[in-house]
Amino acid sequence: MSSKTTCKSFRYLLKHSTLLQLIVELAVHGLRLQTHTNLKGCDNSSIDILNAFRRSQDAWKKIEPLKTATIPVSNLYEIGGRLFAHGPSDSTNNLQGIEFSDLKVDCETEPRSVPVWKSIEDTGIDMLDYSFDIANDLLVIIEKPDGSLASRQHHLVYLMTISDGDPHPQAAQTCLTFRFVPPLSTCTIKIVNEYLAISVGEMLAFDSPAEVLTIWNWKTGVVCHVCVLRLLSVID
Repeated sequence: MSSKTTCKSFRYLLKHSTLLQLIVELAVHGLRLQTHTNLKGCDNSSIDILNAFRRSQDAWKKIEPLKTATIPVSNLYEIGGRLFAHGPSDSTNNLQGIEFSDLKVDCETEPRSVPVWKSIEDTGIDMLDYSFDIANDLLVIIEKPDGSLASRQHHLVYLMTISDGDPHPQAAQTCLTFRFVPPLSTCTIKIVNEYLAISVGEMLAFDSPAEVLTIWNWKTGVVCHVCVLRLLSVID
């Protein structure tokens, strides 16, 4: 009986306290309310937060775009911050230019257009892949190998500015290199503050697939970490 009474009492408290409801629902989703001192004696605040949290959870269950727009897409594109970048290819299918579009679409009429924010018509580099970081005005370009033995064994990585396409002034070395054993199957570039990480997929001895990860401090040019992650082959 004491257990039943306790459960009823707790249910009553939970039912009549939006603050408790908020704390419980946050806990269910692995979250917690950092402080509720500003909610004491002001139950409307907890109601507003609870309703906003529930709306957020409902929105994640059925994601719908607020606005839609049409953007021309090439076979090499990247999204960062509010910018969408794509590299239009020329008649030989070589990617050398990059066009940045502003994804902050303000137009309320259909069809919505995405304005071009910045365009680099020719980087002077036949690009294999690229990425960028708006906060540091950094554009990272990996050059496609030209077929020579040297280019097949080492890749060149160029550090440029988004604003004008020039070598980045904060980089001690504006051209980095990393080891590459063909054939390359995947390439991923990540930039976090002063760190640049490039992961490439290689085929090592005995056709054992592996990912080779190289991390630099792009401002100093110093290699911080290199590792080879071997992937297990699945045999039917």
